[in-house]
Amino acid sequence: MTGSYDIWLVVLSCVVAALASYVALDLVSGVVGAKTVKSKTCWLIGGAMSMGTGIWSMHFIGMLSFRLPIPMSYDIPTTLVSLLIAVLISGFALLAVSVEAQGGRRLLVAGCLMGFGIASMHYTGMAAMEMFPPIRYDPLLFSFSVIIAIAGAAVALWIALRLRMETFFTAFWKRVGAALVMGTAICGMHYTGMAAAIFTPDSICTVNPQFIDNTWLASMIGGFSVVLLLTTLLISIFTERKVDRHWKQAETLRLANAALESRTTDLSRANVLLANQVRILELVASGAPLSATLEEITRMVEVEVPGMLCALLLIDNTGTSFERATAPSLPAEFTATIDGAAAFLTKRLVIGDIDADPAWARFRELARRFNLRACWYQPIMSSEARRLGTIASFYHEPREPSDHELQMIKIAASLAGIVIERTRSEEQMRASLAEKEILLKEIHHRVKNNMQVISSLLNLQTGRIQDPTTREMFEDAQNRIKSMALIHERLYQQHTLARVEFAAYLRQLVGHLLRSYRTGAVTLNFAADEVSLDIDSAVPCGLIVNELVTNALKYAYADGRAGVLTIYLHASDSTDKSGQARLIVADDGPGIPAGFDLAKATSLGLQLVGDLTQQISGSIEYATANGARWTLSIPTINPRQRAREMSSIPTTHADLVDTDLSPIAARSTKPG
Repeated sequence: MTGSYDIWLVVLSCVVAALASYVALDLVSGVVGAKTVKSKTCWLIGGAMSMGTGIWSMHFIGMLSFRLPIPMSYDIPTTLVSLLIAVLISGFALLAVSVEAQGGRRLLVAGCLMGFGIASMHYTGMAAMEMFPPIRYDPLLFSFSVIIAIAGAAVALWIALRLRMETFFTAFWKRVGAALVMGTAICGMHYTGMAAAIFTPDSICTVNPQFIDNTWLASMIGGFSVVLLLTTLLISIFTERKVDRHWKQAETLRLANAALESRTTDLSRANVLLANQVRILELVASGAPLSATLEEITRMVEVEVPGMLCALLLIDNTGTSFERATAPSLPAEFTATIDGAAAFLTKRLVIGDIDADPAWARFRELARRFNLRACWYQPIMSSEARRLGTIASFYHEPREPSDHELQMIKIAASLAGIVIERTRSEEQMRASLAEKEILLKEIHHRVKNNMQVISSLLNLQTGRIQDPTTREMFEDAQNRIKSMALIHERLYQQHTLARVEFAAYLRQLVGHLLRSYRTGAVTLNFAADEVSLDIDSAVPCGLIVNELVTNALKYAYADGRAGVLTIYLHASDSTDKSGQARLIVADDGPGIPAGFDLAKATSLGLQLVGDLTQQISGSIEYATANGARWTLSIPTINPRQRAREMSSIPTTHADLVDTDLSPIAARSTKPG
């Protein structure tokens, strides 16, 4: 007995097979993507039912498309058993492809089990026809159908494994192609199995007829299967889209966290680098030796870039030779042998492999001995683009520098340039100041000598003057010149030229005056704190002391009268914000005449006292109490000097000896 096929039902079975295959591939992604046991179990059960129903529907529609010249029907329990087999096999397939590791042997075993399951489903469905005599099968075609089932199952599992991490949005066309291949294999197995069936001419179907049209039943089952499969597909697509959106959000969050972590790391590294730079600049500001500061720079680079060995080469001030400033981590033999040609580079040089670079031909064996395989050179330039030296960086393996490493070396070179340039500027400044100090000392020495010559000339002239009044005038002039000469002598003898140690000068000046007037009967009561005055205050104060002491010796102790001359110099009190020292000159003579007014004084000496006090912005008080008592308040920083220090105008040599006496010179004078 031979049968025929309803072509439209055959086409419908093929469509259902392809759709079931596509849904199966899509379900794999859902099972694999499930994160919990509960969700994975739901995907397996739901997927197995949907996929199994689809595959079973294809087979049953294919059987309904078969026409025999006898009434045919199917045993419902046996048919349901074939459906159950399809569901179980589908569940097994989904579980198999959801396992992470799948070797070739496991894939083959799973393919065989699934192929036998599909064949069992098909032939169980055929058995539901309950033909008498029973259906016989062609052994060759029967075996071929089983082989097709196993091969199709293995291929389906392999394709599912390859596409299991894909989604509907990333692998639509791949799955369409794979579904067509799998659907063809399923249909091929079914219709090969149908071709293997042999019906005897007198065969009858023993199942009670159901009086249901096969075409209508096949269409109903096909429609139900298509709806079920499409619904399953939509659920899977919706879930995949949700998962895909969640994954993208998670990936965005991961990238944001990675970027934040990277920025945090960069910020932390930048803070450490900034702290190192501040520490190095503090070393510069504290006057640390150049070698110590440069070594700190090289160690900073070696800490920031692990594995790097740094050396720093300097060019001398002439620009013709170099010196090895520091190389704390490199072998001394290596640094002593290299010729230092890199110190004169003006551009960065990167040698990624010393063995392959011709410039290292002379020192290649030396580098190999110490396992130095790569080197980079960064020139150190001044602010005027003048070569100062080079930072050399070595590595134990051939390599190219990263952007971070190049940036670190560039920062180190910039720091080294600042340090070297400042140190050399300070050295030049110290040399210049030393030269100027020698020159100024020479000036003070010559001024002192010239004043001594003038004093000697006045002394010679005084010896030829017969008139006592004129002789006294010359002697006073000589003492005044001597008081100024002593200032320049003190400056010449001191280590500093900026200020005069006034206490020592005062003792020397008063001693000179006592010797000049030969007043052996006068006792000196002298006490002086350590007070330093700038030259603008020291010269006028010296002249004021000269006048006050001279007047005391001339008038308070005239004609050999005995007495006590008191000289006190008090430093400014720490609570006194004006910063004024006090100078007291007192004698125990007849005192100051009643009604005396310094502003109306007619003698040259007292006029000098008044005008010079104004010149230094000081003040003077006088009183009679057991003799004359003069109290001079002296600003320790002269306003003229303060104005110069606050301005950009440098102190000149003329400023150092400038004491303005022109207002007094314009007055009519009277000996005093």
